[in-house]
Amino acid sequence: MVTPVAWTSFATGCTPPVHGIHDFYYVEAGDRTIRSNHSGRVRVPTGLALALPPGMEGQVRPRSGLAWRTGVTVLNAPGTIDADYRGEIQVLLVNLGSEPAVIKRGDRVAHGREIDHGRHAGEVLH
Repeated sequence: MVTPVAWTSFATGCTPPVHGIHDFYYVEAGDRTIRSNHSGRVRVPTGLALALPPGMEGQVRPRSGLAWRTGVTVLNAPGTIDADYRGEIQVLLVNLGSEPAVIKRGDRVAHGREIDHGRHAGEVLH
């Protein structure tokens, strides 16, 4: 059985999850430069909010192409979206490359995945 997930878009161009998988896009109007040498950390708005039911977890995962091209990756990968969180999802990015990286409106900055922990959530296993 598939557990329904409610979602809300705060920006144009955001698409609903498909089979529990999302693409997170940068939605601010201007370009964002992420400094290099591990010092550049930014919180990137995605224009998307999810309402996960109890027993589910959202995960924010890096995009391998973005990391390969620019050195930019998700800082706390995988990031966790708790079932009770109701705000806009923002992705924490870090630049591990040697040059500053620029992200532009509409760039895919991360993947999202819904994990259904179902009946095992909170159970003690012997």
